[in-house]
Parts: sequence; structure tokens; C-alpha cells
Amino acid sequence: MGALALIVLSYGPCEADPAWYDSFLPDYASGWQSSGPVALYDASNIFDYMDGAGELYLAYGFRALAVREYTGPAGAKMTAEVYRMTDSREAFGVYSAERSARHPSDKAALAIGRDRDFEAGMLRFWKGDYFVRILADKQTPESSAAVLALGRMIADHIPARGEYPVLLKSLPKVGLVPTSVRYLHKHTVLNYHYYLSDANLLDLGPKTEAVLAQYVLDKANPRLLIVRYPTAKEAGAAYSQFVRVYLKREPASGESIRVQKVEQGKHVAARVQGASLKLVFDAGYAKQCRGLLGAQ
Repeated sequence: MGALALIVLSYGPCEADPAWYDSFLPDYASGWQSSGPVALYDASNIFDYMDGAGELYLAYGFRALAVREYTGPAGAKMTAEVYRMTDSREAFGVYSAERSARHPSDKAALAIGRDRDFEAGMLRFWKGDYFVRILADKQTPESSAAVLALGRMIADHIPARGEYPVLLKSLPKVGLVPTSVRYLHKHTVLNYHYYLSDANLLDLGPKTEAVLAQYVLDKANPRLLIVRYPTAKEAGAAYSQFVRVYLKREPASGESIRVQKVEQGKHVAARVQGASLKLVFDAGYAKQCRGLLGAQ
């Protein structure tokens, strides 16, 4: 692999660790020629590359981004983006926020990264502290092969596998749709996947972590949201606020669980346990809520 010509666009983690992307983005990839040097971005200028979409990455501890474009047969284009996050939990978080919930990945991509999503010429995966996205402008067998080949090379050069967020272990397994799982911190990300309120009703933020998942149970498609707060006091305050604002009821003193029937016969439920808050939406009946809350 030849030496890479680099453009450093800003200061920050890129300058402090200038070689982190060296082995990821070669001059040539599966017969495709790079059309320029690696472009680097950090939190100070990520919006120069992706406008408002940068908010999503900043919500997950974004550190730096390396981008390189490639040209293939007949002028076809391929863009590779390698996002460096603060840790593997955040790398998984970005991946979970972007991946398709419709179906598992194409079998051709199964060996790439820890989790991956490949459809319509776009590969997304995470491994270690990195989230990677590779996109061909035209979907052909040749371009798909090039995307997968570059993806495998990048994944092979990431030494650490990375760990899933521990909070995922709190999700019940029965009926879980694995590709629906989203790990997040901010209410704006939650609203993108399941709209709750314009206001930050659950007081989500950098010090909280949450996991959202969809289930298929008895012809119903309930959603389970689990939020972990720094303290039990904060979890209790969020529970009370949710019951008061979303369910329009005044929580009783010492109350820790509520199951309520809402519009169209669906049920919503909430349960606070120590520093954790569990919420169920779109459940078919009360017992289903209690099952997802672990309160049968």
C-alpha cells in the first residue's frame, strides 16, 4: 500500500493522533483508484461535510471522521467514511441509529465487523471504537463487490472487537426484533425512532443511556424503552414527569409502576426501579405491559 497524502482540516483529536486512519483507506481498493487524499473532520467542522446531520454523530461522542473517495470502472464512484467514536458503546450506538430495521444484512456481508447492514450498495458496520459507512453511487455487482472488499479490509485493520452496551442485556429476549434495537442518549434521537414529545420529557442527556426496542407479541408490536439515570432520584423524577405529562395522571406517593389503556385500545406502561426507568408503548393489553416490564 502506498503512502497516503493527507489533508488535515482542523485541530483536535486528528492532530493529536494523526495516524489512526492510516491503514484504513488505501490508495487502491479492489481495483478502484482513490480520487484524492483522505479528508479529516472533527467536532469543530463536521457540519462542513454533512450539514445538520452532524448532530447525530455529536450525540454519540464523535471524535473524528476520515473520508476518502474512489473511482472505479466507467467512472463509478465510491465513498468510504470511517468515524472514530469515544468508545465501542458509542460506535454501536451510531450504528444502531442508522441501520435498517426491515431485515438482516445481505449474507455477503456477514463476516464484516461486529454488526453490519448491507443494502442498495451501502455497507454500514461497527467494530471497536469505529463506525464505518461505505457507499457506491451506482448499485452493480462490481460496485457491491468493491464496497464489501474495502469494508472487510477496514474491519480487519481494527484490532479490538469492542463491547456492546451493558444496558442491552436488560432487554427481554422473547419476541425481540434484533434489528430494531437502538442505543441512545438524547431525546432528539429517541424522537427520530419513536416520537415521544418535543420537550425532553424523560430528561435524557449525556449522563443517561437508553435502549429502545420493538417486539412482536400476540399480533401486537409493542416498544420497550429502558433508561438508566445517574441516580435513583433522577429516575423517580422522570417517572413522575412522564406519568403527569404523557399519561395526564398524578402519580401517587411511592408509586413505582403504572399501566394505562390509551387510544385505539393500546396500552402504555411505566416502571421505575432504582436508577432505571422502563416504558412500554403500543402494547396489546395490560399483562403484555407487565411482562415487558418484568412485573408479572
